[in-house]
Amino acid sequence: MEIKLLNGVVFKDPELRIREYCEIEIYEGYDDQHNISDNITKSDINAANNLFATIDRYDKEESSRIIQHKVIADKLHAIPNAELHSLDKDDWIGITLKIYDLLNAFLSLKGIGLGKAFKILHLKRPKLFPIFDSFVVDFLLQNKSATKDAKLGIMCVDIARKDIINNLDSFKVLTGSLSNLTIPLTIVRCYDILCWTEEKWINRNNLNTPKRIAPSKSLHITGKAIHPLSGPDIHSDTYKVNEQPLNNLIKLSDPKRSKKEMMDIDFNGCKSVRDKLKAICMRLGENGRAFDKQEIIRYAELFEIKRGSVLPSDWCDNTVSGQDRSKKNPFLHSLGKSRYILLK
Repeated sequence: MEIKLLNGVVFKDPELRIREYCEIEIYEGYDDQHNISDNITKSDINAANNLFATIDRYDKEESSRIIQHKVIADKLHAIPNAELHSLDKDDWIGITLKIYDLLNAFLSLKGIGLGKAFKILHLKRPKLFPIFDSFVVDFLLQNKSATKDAKLGIMCVDIARKDIINNLDSFKVLTGSLSNLTIPLTIVRCYDILCWTEEKWINRNNLNTPKRIAPSKSLHITGKAIHPLSGPDIHSDTYKVNEQPLNNLIKLSDPKRSKKEMMDIDFNGCKSVRDKLKAICMRLGENGRAFDKQEIIRYAELFEIKRGSVLPSDWCDNTVSGQDRSKKNPFLHSLGKSRYILLK
């Protein structure tokens, strides 16, 4: 059983690594505290703090702000406790927006970053959300900043989904092998434990643990893949927030298409290289699903797509055709049979 991640890291014995984590890091007091509901409770806060969320440590009102922020419960209600890998492309596109809104609800609160948010969210949706604290974010994105950026959180969840899908058989065998643990672990939790321990124990050589027992059994189980699953066009720079937001959208939309394949499109109406990149990126609609105006605008905001961006035809109402479509949707301007410009 071997697990190979998009960044090239290979776990040759993931079971040994996770068992060692459970022996010496925080396990009881957090992983036995799942609370699948929409409302954040004090028990959720306490469990997250058992995993060093540090909520209320420097500001005693943090937990109150989280618990009383009803927008979080509303946004969480729209998100199922579904296995992350089980979401097909159509479902994933819709849930991505919902997760983005949910993260923004958390991050709008003073003192709350991605680590605190995801340590709570895993308890509420343990099959869907891995835990993305600073260690895991650094491991996945090689980015040590922007912990209050919801887009960065979306990128992490998307990478996790791809990694799990690419290694689904191994993860299923892994969770089966770990079924005799005192507290069951979901696939996404196994995933974040592997990432977290690799960053902390290996990359940072931080061997301090709550039980004061240094890890030793599984330090040797990882290596680098000669040919990473991600292919030559997926690398750490792709995911650096604020550097290549357009490339980020390519990776979120269709990881199986290479940049060369992406270039095989009609660039009519594109006045600059940046416009061409936008045209390449606007492949999210390729799955045949129609998007309404609000979804288009929210995607545009999410990925910093400005007015003048080229959109594929199925980003607008697919019940009308040709020029009538742009008339019905005044925020679009037709570029011909299948391409449109975002005006507003």
